[in-house]
Amino acid sequence: MEQNKKQSALTKQIELKPLSQSTKDKFKKFTHNKWVIIVLLVLIRAGAGARVIYTFTQREGFHSDESWSYGFANSYYEPYIMSNASQTKMHNYYKWTSGSVLNDYITVQKGQRFRYLSVLYNQKNDMSPPLHSMILHTICSFFPDSFSWWYSFSINIAAFFLCMSFLYLLGKKIFKSSWGGILLVAFYGFTTGALNTFVYLRMYALLTAFSVILTYLHYIMYEKKFIKIKQE
Repeated sequence: MEQNKKQSALTKQIELKPLSQSTKDKFKKFTHNKWVIIVLLVLIRAGAGARVIYTFTQREGFHSDESWSYGFANSYYEPYIMSNASQTKMHNYYKWTSGSVLNDYITVQKGQRFRYLSVLYNQKNDMSPPLHSMILHTICSFFPDSFSWWYSFSINIAAFFLCMSFLYLLGKKIFKSSWGGILLVAFYGFTTGALNTFVYLRMYALLTAFSVILTYLHYIMYEKKFIKIKQE
C-alpha cells in the first residue's frame, strides 16, 4: 500500500503539464520567424556543401569519362585522342606518345580560347547535350594551357547550391510550409546519392539541378492552372 502511494506521488511529479498558451505562442513565433528559417537553411546548405567539397578533396582517382569531359570541351576539333572524328582511322595508338599530346587534348591552348564551334564539333560525337562542355570550355579558356579537376568541380558546386535552393522552394510549395522545404533540403543534401552526383565530374550534377528547377516550374504552372492533370 505504501509502495503504491509512493509510485502515485512519483507519477504526479513527472507528469507532463500541458503547454501554456503563451509558450505555444512563443514557439509558433519562433518557428515562423523568417530569420530562423534563413539561418537554418544556410547552415544546412553550408554543411551539405562542405561535405561534398571535403569528399571531393579526398578522391584518389578519377573515372575515364571525367577525362573525356575535358577532351570534348577543350580539344581543338579533335573529339577522340586515339582516332579521327568518324573513328575510322587510328592515331596515337600502338606507339609511344608524348605527354604533350594528352595535355593539348584536355586543356585549352593559346589561340583556341572560347572556340565554341570546336566544342559543338566535338560534342556531336558524344551522347550528351553540349551545355556542360561549353561551360567547362569557358572556365578553362580563362586558364590556357593549364589543367585542374577543380575547373569542372566548380560547375558541380554551383549546380549543388542551385539545386538546394530550388529544392527548398519546391518543398515549401508541396508541404505548404518553410519547414517542409528545410526538411527536404536536409534529407537530400546529406544522402549518398547527392554526394555521388556532385563529386562526379560529368554533366549529371547540372542535369540534376535543371531537373529540380523544371519540376518546381511545372508545379508553379499547375498551381496557377496553366497546366492540368487529367483524371482517369
